[in-house]
Amino acid sequence: SKGLNYYPVPDFYLVDKGTESGEWKVGVVFGAGKDLDNREQYAITPVMAINDAARKALAAAAGTGLEQLPEGVFTSPQLVTRVYTVVRRAYTVINEVRVVYSALDEKSTNFDLWAMRLDGSDPIRLTDTTNVNEKYPNLSPDGTRIAFVSGQYRDKVGGPQDYSLWIMNSDGSNRVNIAQDPDLIYDHPVWSPDGKTLAYNTAPADAFVKGALARWSIYLYDLAAERVIRLDTGLTYSRHPAWTLDGKALFFSAYNLETDTLGIYQISLESQEVRRVYDENGNEIQPVVSPDGKRLLFLDYDTRELYALDL
Repeated sequence: SKGLNYYPVPDFYLVDKGTESGEWKVGVVFGAGKDLDNREQYAITPVMAINDAARKALAAAAGTGLEQLPEGVFTSPQLVTRVYTVVRRAYTVINEVRVVYSALDEKSTNFDLWAMRLDGSDPIRLTDTTNVNEKYPNLSPDGTRIAFVSGQYRDKVGGPQDYSLWIMNSDGSNRVNIAQDPDLIYDHPVWSPDGKTLAYNTAPADAFVKGALARWSIYLYDLAAERVIRLDTGLTYSRHPAWTLDGKALFFSAYNLETDTLGIYQISLESQEVRRVYDENGNEIQPVVSPDGKRLLFLDYDTRELYALDL
């Protein structure tokens, strides 16, 4: 990590005499805390020391580094058939509870993603992209990744945008595009409880065509298989998916022809069966499942009031 020198780690695995093969593990601790103020990159070379003197020479150089390996230390072709590279940079948003959100600051012309403490202090910018709006962030269950929607202006700020769906590390690094279609708007990605699947919305990109936004649909993205699946709810304006705690079904909002309003529904991912959960005179949207799975939070679009419902 510091030029081309070798910096040995103090840990080693002692192989017993006569051992012909085996799985050997060495625990390595890299920089932490203030050591991670800057980006670090390590090219890792596994080596063998054939005697105590060689091993002591490695240990003695852990802090100072070596320009070349000492006598009695060699690499084995069986060990270096792969290139081992570790790239690290400081994570600034984990190790404490934070809110991840989208915001427009006074110095910017587009929305970026931020993280702040629950009291609103210490806002940290996670993205800083010119003429691109990042919105609808959703944190993975393990806290390491964020799914979000990106909208890039085609010609000028405030004009038409090309939308796409992305995943990045929770510190803002390693952005990966997983879905992009110039004819579609992307919206509201949410992680499944096991972190293996994303549910999200799409609608035709031309929002000014009458009825275009009523054609919202729900899609699933299998991260391992990199496969997209469209859920056929049989309803109009299917939007705002929310996973059940077991990951076997989704709540969502959709249009009800009988009441002429939006209501909350549930679809089973296995049977594709759809059932009505709640629909009154108002337009109920944006369902969210409580952490214990027993309640549902939703927004009344007309009154802008929040309601909680026992499931």
